[in-house]
Amino acid sequence: MIGIIHYSYKCCLQLPYVMGIDYESRGAMLPPQVNISERGYVPTTLQTFRVRLPCTGSRSAEILVTMQLNISAPDRAHKDVRLTFKRNKICLKGLSTIVTQNETARLAGDTNRGSGGVLFAAGGCAAAALALLAGVAAAGTLYKRGNKARHHDSIHTSYTTAAYGSHQNVLLRLDNLGRPPSSTGSYATIASLHKFPFGSRRSPSPYATTHIGEHIYAKPESRVSYYAASNLTHVSQQTVTKDRITDPAEQLRYLTTSRSNIRLEILVHEGTFGRIYKGVFKRGDTYEEVLVKTVSEAASAMQAALLVAEGLRLCGLVHGNVLAPMAACAEEARKPLLVYCCVSHSSNLKRFLTSCRLGHQAAPATRELVDLGAQAACGLAYLHVQRVVHADIAARNCIVDEKLRLKVTDNGLSRDLFPDDYHCLGDNENRPVKWMAPESLLQNQYTTASDVWSLGITLWELATLGASPLAELDAADVGAFLNGGYRPSQPHNCPDELYGLMSWCWTTLAPARPTAPQLLAALHDFRQALSTYI
Repeated sequence: MIGIIHYSYKCCLQLPYVMGIDYESRGAMLPPQVNISERGYVPTTLQTFRVRLPCTGSRSAEILVTMQLNISAPDRAHKDVRLTFKRNKICLKGLSTIVTQNETARLAGDTNRGSGGVLFAAGGCAAAALALLAGVAAAGTLYKRGNKARHHDSIHTSYTTAAYGSHQNVLLRLDNLGRPPSSTGSYATIASLHKFPFGSRRSPSPYATTHIGEHIYAKPESRVSYYAASNLTHVSQQTVTKDRITDPAEQLRYLTTSRSNIRLEILVHEGTFGRIYKGVFKRGDTYEEVLVKTVSEAASAMQAALLVAEGLRLCGLVHGNVLAPMAACAEEARKPLLVYCCVSHSSNLKRFLTSCRLGHQAAPATRELVDLGAQAACGLAYLHVQRVVHADIAARNCIVDEKLRLKVTDNGLSRDLFPDDYHCLGDNENRPVKWMAPESLLQNQYTTASDVWSLGITLWELATLGASPLAELDAADVGAFLNGGYRPSQPHNCPDELYGLMSWCWTTLAPARPTAPQLLAALHDFRQALSTYI
């Protein structure tokens, strides 16, 4: 594993630093290899450093690595600064990451070239280092932030967001390094050096995903080849439902119920014309808690018809990770009702993740986020077996309950309830541009492979707790961006393995992407591995 952090600033004085690293290898890890000197001066130009934490492969262990940086003040008017950074490194038995002699020589060469002094910061500490610089500048005008870098060479690290947290729209290329992702077999790349920001219902895991403020972009083909070549288990596919009704008129007749059987109680989400209620549905002599999608009086006939058409696409499908309508009422053509089964405390996945990111409730641990992704893949695999292409897989079109059980649902009302996620590219049609595969965006082709692309973006949403993908890009630029090979970058605290699976979903050629069952198997295996160490 290589960690690379770039930052730049100008300094009016030479500030000496001393760096030290403490760890307990317990036979699982060799001494850390750093390509900068232990002593030197804080640089005044953009510098790069590399750190390796090589595993011996002789045993499995979780190792606490502490990196300490002392910066001496130029005079007595200012205090010396001491920074301490900690991270967990996990080494697995049988997975050695000892570098070759050629690699060692290259690192040594880098060290000699950087012996003039490169300020060291590890893991997710770049933001802390920049904050330190800002503080010193305010106290003694010692530091000033330099010009933002517009482009940097390839990096292969989970620290990218931390490293570029203050640089918007930086384009990163990851295709020149030539290493498979996560060749260490380590999950410690997701270790957070920030204090867990939320009130937690559990002990905060160092692997918990936290909020990221800005996004950068990556060109991650080097990760894709590794996962595409992996020996992934194919899950057994369900039998196609032969008697499923596919004609919309027949579907509506099949679901039709009397308006008197539906009682609307609590408005849970409202858009310009769309509304979602929690309510009660009477089925025979029993009453069930349900979700009800409908429209307001301001909705047009076309908007009402669109709600019904999109809702009926999943009619007749029964699966634990799919939410299909269980009843419908079209007695009032301009105000139809679609009824969905609902368990207590269920909510829209995007709204749930956003609430966690904002600190309004405890965020799921990483293994729970991976499990949510696996559930989405399971639901999508079932849809594909049933010959259904969803065409709008996203967190906004999933629901999750208090036990973190996820269901994929239709996109009825999504354009109205989540307008920021849809864009019109001059053709008078709102589409989820930043979730769409290149062939869908540019050739209007929707397939199971384009669904998998969107599922990769949904995994990115999970890793960022509901952040918007490609937020800094104008919708009109997304097509050219994707054609150029660029993709959303690895989120802060996202495991290399998980980002590798996202990158696989974003393979340019549709046949090279995983199938939903393949992705499910990979997510399941990774979740099991996380459970072993967390």
